[in-house]
Order: sequence, then C-alpha cells, then structure tokens
Amino acid sequence: KAKGINERFRTFEATQDSFEAGKLSFSEYVASLLGESQRVGIALTDHPNLRRMVTATQLEAEIDPARVSEEQRQAIERLRHHAPQHELGTLKALAEQLKAGQGEPAAFYQKLESLMEDARLNPPDFPHLTTYIRYVRLKAQLQLRALRAELADAQRQVMRHLAGSSDEEELISIA
Repeated sequence: KAKGINERFRTFEATQDSFEAGKLSFSEYVASLLGESQRVGIALTDHPNLRRMVTATQLEAEIDPARVSEEQRQAIERLRHHAPQHELGTLKALAEQLKAGQGEPAAFYQKLESLMEDARLNPPDFPHLTTYIRYVRLKAQLQLRALRAELADAQRQVMRHLAGSSDEEELISIA
C-alpha cells in the first residue's frame, strides 16, 4: 500500500485516522477535508449541513464571549426603553430557562434579535452579538444525522479524487 498509493492520499488517510483516534478535533478534521476537497475541485454545494458546520466553526473562532456579553447587556438596556414590557417579560423568561438548562439558546437569541429589529437597534452597533446570534442560529439549524452522512460522502468523494489511477482505486478498495 505504501508503494502503490500516492502521497496525498496517504496523507489524507493519516489525517482521517488521527481524527478517528481522537488525536484531531472535529473542526480540524473538517478544515482538512474542506481544504483537500478544494484542492481536488470538489464543490460541496450539495452538503448544506457541512457548509453550516464550517461557517459556524469559523464564526466560533471570531467570538469574544466578554464582548458578546457586554453588547448583549447594552442591547437589553436599550430595549428596556423601546420594547413593550410583555415582550421583555418573554425575553426574561427565555433567559431564565437558559440559566436553568431547560431552554434553547436559539429561542432566546431569536427573540432578542426580533426585539432589536423592532426597536430599530442597528446591528453594526453590536458586531460581536450579531456574530454570536448568527453562530447560534447556524448551530440550531444543523442536522447531525445529515451532517454525518454529508461528511462521509465528502470523504468518499475526496478519496476517489485523490486516487490517481484506476490501479490505485483498486489497491485502496482492497486495502
């Protein structure tokens, strides 16, 4: 196998093995998979959950929790002067559910975003909070079962493209 299969394929396979052994994080593996798919010219347009995961991972790297928290505090403070009390009560109830571990972050942030829009709070005034809300929305839209299937399909496509010849494909299949 070491002599009959090209180096790029073996490198990708080693990356896969590292991921499966727990030596490589999911986001690192997905980044490697996407990088390799781009190098071999595979567009992952038919993998919406994989695209969401990649975008969420990129957003996650940009998030500064302290700034998100501060901007959220500022937004809620401004909403106290612009939003109806019953709407603020709903937001508070969603926040309490989150604190108790019973609510979904997406529900809270969807309500917060809606109230901010209604109050005409300018998203550029809250760049970190806006990024975090987008991140939460993407994570909520992820369908894990579909993501696993898309990931497996992308792996197969990359491996098929990395096999340089039909002889290599046959060796890979046998191995």
